[in-house]
Amino acid sequence: MFSFETKVGTGKGMVRLVCLPNGAWMAHMIYTALQELHCAKEIAGYNRPHGGNNSLKGGAVEGNWYERREHKKEFLDEQPAVLIVGAGQSGLNLAARLQSLGLSVLIVEKTERVGDSWRHRYRTLVTHVGINAVDLGRILLTNQTGSSPVHPHGVHEVPRQLAPLYTK
Repeated sequence: MFSFETKVGTGKGMVRLVCLPNGAWMAHMIYTALQELHCAKEIAGYNRPHGGNNSLKGGAVEGNWYERREHKKEFLDEQPAVLIVGAGQSGLNLAARLQSLGLSVLIVEKTERVGDSWRHRYRTLVTHVGINAVDLGRILLTNQTGSSPVHPHGVHEVPRQLAPLYTK
């Protein structure tokens, strides 16, 4: 395992080496993942607003959290920094991660509602499996037992939980 830094950010990686019959080593697999962008620090821990309007930039004058969220959804002050095509699992995960880095994100989806690609494709999808199999970044889907909540209509539950975050 190794860490690395590029012009745009820092990351971690892993290399799997294989010894060839002639005794030489060759990279069999190389995996890299960018963990942090230099231009956008994650809004977490100390950087995260801690509660009341005093912790929000501009204070109460610029509105409470809900008012600010409604304002941001309309992109009244800025154009989106990132356009994501598709509000499926990957699109929503990417949007959540980029928003945690403070980037404005616009998601476009061809279906009527957020998560319809799940609803229409995976009739038997459930989210009551082990936590390692159901991972939506930045979204808590587990209970105290470490497994996801049991939903008789699991295919509808995850999109239902996510829709308010990304529906205009």
